[in-house]
Amino acid sequence: MKKFLSMSLAALLVVSIAGCSSTEEPASSLPSASSASNEAAFGYNTEIEANLTTWTWDTGGVDLEMSVIQKKYPGINMEYTVVAGEDYLKKIQTTVASGSELPDIVNADGFWRGKLYNMGILERLDAEPYNFDRSTVFDYAVPYMVTEQDEVVGIVKPGSPAGMAYSADLTEKYLGTSDPDELEKMLPDWDSFIEVGKEVLDKSNGEVKMLSGYDELYQIIGYQNDAPYIVDNKLNLEESIGPALKRMIEMRDAGILANLSSESSSHNASYNNGTVLFYPCATWSIRWRLQENDPDGARNWRLMTPPEGGFNWGGGAGCITKDSKNKEAAWIVLREAGLSTDCAIAYMNELTWFSIYKEAYDTPELKSFNLDYLGGQDIVDFFVKTIPPTIKNRACTSNDAAVESAVALVRTDMLTNTSVTYESAMKQIKNDLEMTIPGLTE
Repeated sequence: MKKFLSMSLAALLVVSIAGCSSTEEPASSLPSASSASNEAAFGYNTEIEANLTTWTWDTGGVDLEMSVIQKKYPGINMEYTVVAGEDYLKKIQTTVASGSELPDIVNADGFWRGKLYNMGILERLDAEPYNFDRSTVFDYAVPYMVTEQDEVVGIVKPGSPAGMAYSADLTEKYLGTSDPDELEKMLPDWDSFIEVGKEVLDKSNGEVKMLSGYDELYQIIGYQNDAPYIVDNKLNLEESIGPALKRMIEMRDAGILANLSSESSSHNASYNNGTVLFYPCATWSIRWRLQENDPDGARNWRLMTPPEGGFNWGGGAGCITKDSKNKEAAWIVLREAGLSTDCAIAYMNELTWFSIYKEAYDTPELKSFNLDYLGGQDIVDFFVKTIPPTIKNRACTSNDAAVESAVALVRTDMLTNTSVTYESAMKQIKNDLEMTIPGLTE
């Protein structure tokens, strides 16, 4: 998923698992077997036997998927090696450089996803024999599955549409309502957000801020924008990064940001101390941000659409390596994990994760899902029906990590340097990227 469940590991752990299920797909969705042969169509041989390998930072997700898949494909087993998310791409690169063998399935996430997708080591999944159909998944996920040539090489499992979480108690106190519909009317755009933030600042004697800081503000605004970073080998910073930088500076000057670095101890403490009203919240954030920092839900959390729409935040994808000798079994695992109703139900029930497979939400079990932690709010209605149509995603590229790194340096600088201007920030980012991305032209 989008977020790395980072692990500090003294050594890589190798574990064998027998794993994941799916009920019978409707007959119309299954490819028919050849009339001249009794062999099952590619990817539908329930008697297939294979011992697959993968690298993962998320053992819980792999265990859950395989516990479902193996009910239908009992001959498929998975051996995984645990690799922390921050080390993942480097391990792939060093393995390729040394000529060593990659696992059958590798995973992609974060800002390095685009680099992995464009290394030329992954199977194309929207072509024979896999024939993935893009129309079966939510549109917001597709840019996180394709190469720079628009070829699908990853299956997102699960998706990470995101909105904003807020403390109902705090919004009731400072904004006069905790109803998400009323708050969305009050905060339709970022100009309104800034003005309301000034009022909150005044009412709270400067103690309560609208957002925790530049990291989380950029996580929302920076990814509400689908403008590419580079066009025809030229930096496109004014269109892609400029709008978010301007808002960062406007909100800094308005005093409505708490000036906290994301995931710092002070940031995590803010979930409980009543000093911040709103937080970006993806599907995984409920478990790993809200419940992690406020396990009892003392702040009475709710979800709403951010000003100017939702965004995507994460969404780990599974990929089949070209070197794999078990491509059919690997495809079965990716398809069943990311594109089946059974795994979608398991994701929701066990991890509060959301499949990108549209048809899954036609099943009664996923028509709605009211979460007590969020005051009974229907998270299927929010993350499946409300947020996805508002998301605008830029496609992943090999340069995403370089861009994010350059912007992150500016965000860090702004924590202590109040003299940062739009012009100075853009100049710094431009200079950094010209040094790190080859082939740029003026």
